[in-house]
Amino acid sequence: MASASLEIEEIFNRCSETSYLEAVREWTDAKDLDESEVTKYLSDALIQKLTAEAVNANLLKGKKLTSYTLDFLM
Repeated sequence: MASASLEIEEIFNRCSETSYLEAVREWTDAKDLDESEVTKYLSDALIQKLTAEAVNANLLKGKKLTSYTLDFLM
């Protein structure tokens, strides 16, 4: 799990215009994984970063931060 998160962080850091969600997508494509399988490979820290990014981009449904989920990845 940690190595997957590190690889995704490296993809994210490589290009300043890449979002975490795009980095995850690039990583899943490279590993030939379905997007629905990705959450088991992510660290809690990376999930928090993805959640924050999705909240800021209004991609998550919910009335308050504690009710947000990453259902769009599943």
